[in-house]
Formats: sequence, structure tokens, C-alpha cells
Amino acid sequence: MDPVDEPWTIERYIPDAIEIDDSDIVEFTTLDELVAIPFVAVYCQHPDFYRFSRVSWGSHTLLMAEFNQGRRWRAVGLITGPVPDLPEWEPVR
Repeated sequence: MDPVDEPWTIERYIPDAIEIDDSDIVEFTTLDELVAIPFVAVYCQHPDFYRFSRVSWGSHTLLMAEFNQGRRWRAVGLITGPVPDLPEWEPVR
């Protein structure tokens, strides 16, 4: 994926009960930069990690971490743009 002209951002997904600060919002311009962000990269270390994907959620795009060939997943963060190299998330049964 080539870098984009305007960087996207990802905001770390944390349940509403927890306050976040600006360190939880990071700019990136490539998929490689996205997966190198510490709060994203940590998912890759899990032995059952499968891939990252994206899903539309209202007016947002969520970055998903998938495990066990997609049978388990976690929301990682809210992305400001449709990162084209990420597959669309679909539930696996």
C-alpha cells in the first residue's frame, strides 16, 4: 500500500468507563505503520492471531483483530478512513 496524502488516524478502542488521552490517537499513512503502533502490534503477539480486518460501525470504521481463523475477534480502534489493504470483517461461526 502506498502512503496516502492525508494521514488517517486510529483511536484506541476502550470501553466508555475509561478516559483516554491524546496518546491513544495515532496518525498513520500505511498498513505497515498501523500494525507497528504499540497498542495495535500487541495483538500480533498472541499465538492464535489470524489477521487484522475492518468493519463499518455506524459512521466509523473499526479495526478488528481476529484470532483462531476469525472465530474470535476484538475491536482494536476507530479508524478515520477505509484502509484499502484491510479485508472486510465478517463473523465466522
